[in-house]
Parts: sequence; structure tokens; C-alpha cells
Amino acid sequence: MRWDSRRRLIIREIRHWDPDLVCLQEVDRFRDIATEMENRGYQSRFKGRTGDAKDGCATFWKSKGLHLLEEDSIDFSEYNLRNNVAQIFVFELNRAQKLVVGNIHVLFNPKRGDVKLGQIRMLLEKANALAEKWGGIPIVLAGDFNSTPDFTEVPMERRRSKKCNWGNSNNRGHHGEPLATSYHKKFLGTVDYLWYTAGLECSRVLDTLPVGFLRRTRGLPTREIGSDHLPIVAEFVFTESAASTDSDQEDESDEDKESEEEATRGQHIYFSSDSDSSDEVG
Repeated sequence: MRWDSRRRLIIREIRHWDPDLVCLQEVDRFRDIATEMENRGYQSRFKGRTGDAKDGCATFWKSKGLHLLEEDSIDFSEYNLRNNVAQIFVFELNRAQKLVVGNIHVLFNPKRGDVKLGQIRMLLEKANALAEKWGGIPIVLAGDFNSTPDFTEVPMERRRSKKCNWGNSNNRGHHGEPLATSYHKKFLGTVDYLWYTAGLECSRVLDTLPVGFLRRTRGLPTREIGSDHLPIVAEFVFTESAASTDSDQEDESDEDKESEEEATRGQHIYFSSDSDSSDEVG
């Protein structure tokens, strides 16, 4: 498909869901998208890959509700981890709650799992360092991890037994993740994820298209879908633990601290509920 057609479809979908935050990967026409998004009240940052690559990661946010406090990026080529990149931001929502947002495009090569793990680990370390710097605030990580569910659970630790659900169980893997977030001539499966830590809960998540429907398209993009990846759309709410004061934290028992530390390890978002809150980000 021509880029003009794909761009129109991508922008139309973003406009339909009206998210506060948008994380995109493999963006090679950033200015085209940024112009459209700026007209709709979004600010943006782009981090391009090094070498001969023309694409990179792009993050957009609504300037009306989200205030950028700090930003960082990772050029993995500086660490001999290929030419992929990642972005990390600290946002403040409505001048109240804070959170860290990470956006990454992991190496595609299926034979280089060591590089994939190295990239993911570095993102986790940098995101956690920023979260601690700003007082232990929650973290959300989004991206194309170019890894199947079993692989991506390794660096997230101790979440393999968590019971998850995402709508129609006929379209879910045994971990609760959708069976496919990407489909093209070389691949049909799940490689895109959202992860979050304690202090946030996922109140709603959009179901993905059934595998049978994707197979009938013979590969993405199509005349109706502008990308070869399906979007993951989720709504988060801040929990009370995210707003606890320093004095409250000092009074916690050792047992409570251990429980909290365990809960802050990466948590998969593939479930949905009907909870509601005024402090929410989509």
C-alpha cells in the first residue's frame, strides 16, 4: 500500500481511540505523522536508529493533561547491542500523579536472543532508575519486543503463574496474551506488549482481531488496516499505593515492604475490568 493510504488509516485509528499516550515503533515518516498529531494537541519525540536504518521509535502525548518532566533515550549501538533504540520519559498527569513510560523496538533476528535480552534488560534498568529518582513512581513499558510470550517473560520475573484474561478465550494463548499482534508473510503471532508495575492497574483493554480473520487478509497492512502490527489499546488507573506519602512508607512493616517489592516486578496487562477513576491515562 502507498504511504499516503497507510498514514491516513493510522491517524484515523489513533483519532478514533483518542489516547493520552501513543508509542510507535518502526516509524520512518515521523514528520508526516507528527504534523497530523500536533494539529490534534499532541507533543512528540523521535529517536532514530543508527547506521543505514531510516526508522525509529516515536512517542506522542497530549500536552493538555500530560507534562513532560524528564526524558532519556538508549542507542543500543553504543553498547554493542545492534542499532535498535528505546525512549524513556517521566510524565506528570494533571499536575498530580507521575509515571515512567518506556518505548522500545527490539532486534528482530530470531537467532540473537542474547541481544534481545540485553536490550530489554537495559531498558528495565534505566526505567527503574528514573522511577526511583522520582520517588518510586509506576512504570509502563510499551513496544515491539520481536519475541514470543515465553521469551519475553524471562526478564520480567515471577509473573508466569499470574492468571490473566483478555476477552474471548478462543483467541488467547495459554498465558492470556492474544494469539497474534502482527501478521505478514514471514510471521503470524504475538510480539507486542505492554508491561506495568505496582501503582497502576489496567481498567480496560481492547481485544485484538481473531487469527482466522487475520489469515483471510493474507497479511497486513490491508485497505482497512494501516500497519503490519495490531495496536494494543489499554486504559490505566493510578492506585492508592501510587499516592502514598513518605511517612506512610516509613511506617510499613518489613513484611509489607517485601510484599510491595514483589508486586512492583513487571506485570502483564492482559486482563480487563470495569473499574473507574478520575486519575486515569489511556
